[in-house]
Amino acid sequence: MTGFGKAFFAWFAAIALITTPTVILAQQSGSLSEAIAQREQQSQQGAPQKKKGGILGDVLTVVVGVGSAALCGAFDRNNGQTQRTACLALGAVAGLGVAELNKSISKRINEKEQAELLSAAGDSLSDGKPRSLAFAETGASASVTPTGTLVFEDAKVTMFYDSVALQSRERVEVIAQPYLTTSKVNVRGGPSTSAKVVRTFQPNSAVHVVGKVPNEEWYMVSERVTDGENQALMVVGYVSADMVEPADDNFVLPALKAPETVSSAEFDVALRCNEITYQLRDSKGKLVSDKSKNCIGPEGQLMSA
Repeated sequence: MTGFGKAFFAWFAAIALITTPTVILAQQSGSLSEAIAQREQQSQQGAPQKKKGGILGDVLTVVVGVGSAALCGAFDRNNGQTQRTACLALGAVAGLGVAELNKSISKRINEKEQAELLSAAGDSLSDGKPRSLAFAETGASASVTPTGTLVFEDAKVTMFYDSVALQSRERVEVIAQPYLTTSKVNVRGGPSTSAKVVRTFQPNSAVHVVGKVPNEEWYMVSERVTDGENQALMVVGYVSADMVEPADDNFVLPALKAPETVSSAEFDVALRCNEITYQLRDSKGKLVSDKSKNCIGPEGQLMSA
């Protein structure tokens, strides 16, 4: 797959604002590379376009049907990049635009600092807590604060999953954050103690919490998996909400070898949306601010509503 750096994984997030009932997933599986190739074949109705420069270098976007499908980056917070940063330069989906900073803010900091600020906005949107940043290269400082009312907007997103482990897909309200287990934890194929145990995590194990099943104390969780240069988040099942706790913002999910049972399917999710207030004080002391409605997807994609 030319054009993808080792720091990037390819998965296509096609979103439509409709919902479907919970179903048992078909047992269609293969390697991660095969699953990615399958998604690419399904997207051939769109025309590939090269985009260069910026914080990502060369990336590929493919326009498909309504909106567009995005190739998002690896879940790596090293070298100034994050899971959200890698999605920022890519196409819009289902009426949601790529999150961007107001020009009055972006012109006062460099691209790396812009990425850090948007990443902080994603973290703030995920947990509802404000973030403060200091930028050494430009001497600016900034803050992001959720100032509106949290709302969830229904969408359909294509994600990778373990076709043997995951028994059902449930609609979840997006959290999109790394969590750590607080004790030995059973991962189940469905959000119930009667569902099959498909994984057992030791204390202090890391998972990506995709989201919470509404009105239930169960989280859908993913693992970061790799296959050669390809990386992705793969949904593996559900854990009890009282058995995990949020990790630090800068936590990096460990990479595991992708199983031969990886596949892809559409999942119903409720995107987490809120008004975010951005404030930045530049090196000369000038204060600028902006407000925008942002949403965050299940893999941490930050979007403007």
